[in-house]
Amino acid sequence: MTVRVAIACQGGGSHTAFSAGVLKTLLRTRPKKKPFDIVALSGTSGGAICALLAWYGLIQDGRSVDGEEGGGPTIDGRGEAAALLSAFWTQEWPEGNATKSSREALRDFAESVRTRDPRSATARLFDSLRNDLVQLVGPWMSNPAFGVNVELNPYFVSNLVELAAVRTGRPLDTLQSLWDAQRAIKELLTAYVDFEEVAASAKAAATSGFLPALHIGAVDVLGGDFKVFSSTADPVMWSTDGITAETVVASTALPTLMRAVTVGAAVYWDGLFSQNPPVHNLPDVHSPKHPDRNPDEIWIIRINPRRRAEEPRDIADIHDRRNELAGNISLAHEIRSIRKINDLLRNGVIDGRRDDHGYKHVEIREIGISPALARKLEPLSKLDRKTEFIDRLIADGERQATAALKEWGYV
Repeated sequence: MTVRVAIACQGGGSHTAFSAGVLKTLLRTRPKKKPFDIVALSGTSGGAICALLAWYGLIQDGRSVDGEEGGGPTIDGRGEAAALLSAFWTQEWPEGNATKSSREALRDFAESVRTRDPRSATARLFDSLRNDLVQLVGPWMSNPAFGVNVELNPYFVSNLVELAAVRTGRPLDTLQSLWDAQRAIKELLTAYVDFEEVAASAKAAATSGFLPALHIGAVDVLGGDFKVFSSTADPVMWSTDGITAETVVASTALPTLMRAVTVGAAVYWDGLFSQNPPVHNLPDVHSPKHPDRNPDEIWIIRINPRRRAEEPRDIADIHDRRNELAGNISLAHEIRSIRKINDLLRNGVIDGRRDDHGYKHVEIREIGISPALARKLEPLSKLDRKTEFIDRLIADGERQATAALKEWGYV
């Protein structure tokens, strides 16, 4: 019997490269002993990006490679999803999210000056310098000796770049992509995901057929409401409730790094402040149209640790632990509500055989960063996009996922 699985991905900046490693392993594993089918994904912030890429690959399954009807080769959805995750996290900006060290980027720049147009290498060099600068200066700016945490206002930075463009009389696309995080993430996402195709696929599935579901978490800054953007949204309300480039970027809009994202009449911040990740609606995600496709198990990819070995003492570490706890609060409540239903079913208080509510036992499992790696992760490393660091997180995710599948009896 095939187990139906929903996968929920926590947010956590660059640390969510771990989620990419977990997802790649889960997608590439097709156990005969205990097969599983991914029927839904959810995510917040960096976890939302991982969930989006995995979901987008899955909905390509069975489609023609050349985009034409006929008997030609077709796309393997799981393989496509794994490939998208790998490319996004390991390719260098602007093709992907990773960056080289400043030393490597400087060497590439010097080589490009002698051999080809240096503009691309210049952009990569600035990106690498920015990444290394944050890692170098950040600890000093949050040192207990100073007792302050210096942060740049994202609105100030964005306006400064726009002013520079006006003063020079020409658009500074490269500079804006480097310093306007909202624009940079949107451009990167649209390079990997055809959001018009996503809307068309969801619209078709709303009337006939079935697609895995995707839920993306964000928070309404002004209204204070938790928001879940969904692939099962009403097509009429797709631009404000569905899966678009803007709604995914909204889930990543950490206010200290990025301007709030306007979607319709609402203004959104990162889903870390709401549901990290959305879990509560996963047990009946396909009801009432496809209740037979609702998940039997929910697998949570956890980035924020429940426990810390030592008391946070410097400002950056205090802020980081505060955010971890805030991000875990909602998740803990949502897990508790699902387990409460499980308890009521087990004790016979709820009759799971009745069709009027469709309650059933849903197993909850977790995969987390290995303790050995978690101990080495600094708060500012959530902003570190260096290739070797990303590779280490992905590799840890692959190992942890393999171990979990063995422990759970899938392989």
